Amino acid sequence: QHPADCASARVLVYSFENSYAGFGAEIHGLVLAFNLAWTLNRTLVMPSRDSWWYANPAKCPSQGMTCYFEPVSGCALEDTR
Repeated sequence: QHPADCASARVLVYSFENSYAGFGAEIHGLVLAFNLAWTLNRTLVMPSRDSWWYANPAKCPSQGMTCYFEPVSGCALEDTR
């Protein structure tokens, strides 16, 4: 999850865009994405700006999981090719 060079890392992109499930289902989907990334030997990345509906846009304009949690990777989607 923390490659030396994000620009050359093979990645799997996961986003909450258009996802309106319950909190547990959202986390379950993220865990499945982690599993797939590990199986494919890729780094899981998420966009810096997302549309996670649990994030209050007035308090956290990025609307991503990083409003409440640490980033899933040392790389953001914008850092990859």
